[in-house]
Amino acid sequence: MKKYLLTLLLLVLIVSFTLVGCTNKPASLAPTIPTPEATKTVITGQLVNKASSIPYTNTLVRLAEVYRNEQGEGAFALDQSYSPGTYTDENGYFVFSNLTPGEFVMVIGDPTVNYLIITDETTNQAKIYKGDPGQILDIGTLSIEF
Repeated sequence: MKKYLLTLLLLVLIVSFTLVGCTNKPASLAPTIPTPEATKTVITGQLVNKASSIPYTNTLVRLAEVYRNEQGEGAFALDQSYSPGTYTDENGYFVFSNLTPGEFVMVIGDPTVNYLIITDETTNQAKIYKGDPGQILDIGTLSIEF
């Protein structure tokens, strides 16, 4: 009987440690995305290396605002002082919180040193991302060579 109780106790301990180990693991590597204010927008995504799929960490991501004329033709401008910017985290994720809604072009890196403008694969033109009021725009994973 003692041997049976000892075996049962050992089994309970193993199951307990296994359950505790499972609950301490993060559910996801993705960051928590804040809910935008009703008049603001959130843009989020991830940057990974195209060849290796390794995340780009601590990489500057900037948003250049798109301006349109009366005919609807657009141009984008990146203001070093005022354009939104953030850095990727240790898993390559970035989050722009509570942005003024609008159209943006994504610029990776420092425009004065080394940068990459995200382009549309079909047109090879700068890709325009549109953030709508009260919405989260998740652009997913961008596989780039930077």
